[in-house]
Amino acid sequence: MKINIYDFLIGNKIAHIKIDKILLINIKEKIVCKYGSLREYNAQKLKICYSTLKADFRINKYFKFSRLLKIANDVGVPKGEIFSHIEAFFASGSN
Repeated sequence: MKINIYDFLIGNKIAHIKIDKILLINIKEKIVCKYGSLREYNAQKLKICYSTLKADFRINKYFKFSRLLKIANDVGVPKGEIFSHIEAFFASGSN
């Protein structure tokens, strides 16, 4: 039995991925260019706790995959580029 990892990751709200820092920096730079700051982007688009978003870009090793796809879509980074930079992933949950 083969598992399509891409479909699993896209359809799973509890999946987290580790991507290389170069792509993460590139996405952050695009956010700052388009919205002015991470805080402004968060206020306009994501509407989550700002410290969570800030930690995703500065501290956390793993990024919530569904959130990263939304951010990448907002700044024009294709899904294929995200998939090509995945270093590791995990999904946690009770079921």
